[in-house]
Amino acid sequence: MSLTVPSKISIPFAESGSRNVINANLEAGDASNKATYTYGFPQITMTPKASGGLPPFGRDMNGILYSVTAMLQYMQAGGQYTYDASFATAIGGYNQGALVQQADLSGIWVSTADNNTSNPETTGADWMPLDSGSYSFNVTTANVTLTNGQAAHPVLIIGGTLTGSRIIFVPTFRQIWTIINNTSRGSYTLTIKTANGTGITLTNSVEQIVCDGTNIYRVTAEQATTVPIGGLVWHFGQTIPSGYLLANGQAVSRTLYAALFGVLGTKYGSGDGSTTFNLPNLMSRFIRGGTVSQLGTTASDSIRSHGHGVTQSAHTHGLSDPGHSHGASTAGAGSHNHDRGTMEITGYFGANTNDGMQWGGAFYERDATKNGADGNNDRPNGHLGFQASRSWTGSTSSNGSHTHTVTVNSAQSGISCGGATANITIQNYGATETAPAHIYGLPILRAV
Repeated sequence: MSLTVPSKISIPFAESGSRNVINANLEAGDASNKATYTYGFPQITMTPKASGGLPPFGRDMNGILYSVTAMLQYMQAGGQYTYDASFATAIGGYNQGALVQQADLSGIWVSTADNNTSNPETTGADWMPLDSGSYSFNVTTANVTLTNGQAAHPVLIIGGTLTGSRIIFVPTFRQIWTIINNTSRGSYTLTIKTANGTGITLTNSVEQIVCDGTNIYRVTAEQATTVPIGGLVWHFGQTIPSGYLLANGQAVSRTLYAALFGVLGTKYGSGDGSTTFNLPNLMSRFIRGGTVSQLGTTASDSIRSHGHGVTQSAHTHGLSDPGHSHGASTAGAGSHNHDRGTMEITGYFGANTNDGMQWGGAFYERDATKNGADGNNDRPNGHLGFQASRSWTGSTSSNGSHTHTVTVNSAQSGISCGGATANITIQNYGATETAPAHIYGLPILRAV
């Protein structure tokens, strides 16, 4: 079936007419035939007049119709009622899905439970805000706890100068907020969280966060929700995006990056031992898959043991030997003479003062028959001989020692090989490290 859109009520019934205000029950001084919301028109108005009945008041009818039509007019004009504690108690609580206007008229509360009597403007746990604009506040010398009404705004604008690290506590909404953090914080941190859940550290930028009803998470354009705390991405911009840290081994705050510290601990260094911890250092290093027990360990570069084969194409060399000889000669310096020295031959021949001629020594008488009568060698006419085979009385002048120079011709053999020498040489080659072709980027860790 199709429904016809009824006309809107531009004027409540009996707006200018005479009408009574309808109460819940009869009050002191009210006539017995007055209408109430509890009983409607009383029984006396339904009793015949002859039996003592009284007619209803026309003003009551006008009052009732006025109330109904005025409410319809308000709602048709887009109006919503704010939370009413008395009304909630009277009706036993708002039903799930009920809508009420926020107190500052900037948005709508939606009930998430039946019989809901909690106040959405304070600590009501069973209300969720719908889009309701922005809310501005300052954080300076103390933590800030946002009321439900304040946290109902989808945009939170934060100002002020921090005098210490501060926390913003928000209700346990299932809500998405856009945070505009304009605080001056220096070295201090600004964290947003629920009372009992985990939170995040806000950066000085515009960012989006989400609450799952207990914990706070960051959702920004720079980081996908698939990157967990401690997850690594490569970044090729010159500015590191908010929520990330450069994985260069630096020491960072355990408080400021509590979530990351909960994941990494002191696996990569304990920082100063109390307030900081170290990030992994990926500078000039490649990442290799491993087991959980291998996390944090590093290895120096190396080359696996291997061999080099040398391949040379088959070839032959012709060999030629024409034959040859070596001539030799001695120098003439070996010729020499020996001086025999002086041989003295002694003898005498001459007159003898006693009886004439005498001889002796090398001279001898060849014919002894012709000696003198007295037997002496004194005959001048005797036959004399000369005997030269006598003993030498001298010696040679030197032993004649000498040398001979022998010269052998130094001519080459004449053997030739028909081909050039290969002269194969294996060169040493390499750089200062073993690495494939690569490009440098920034390894960054999701920190918050």
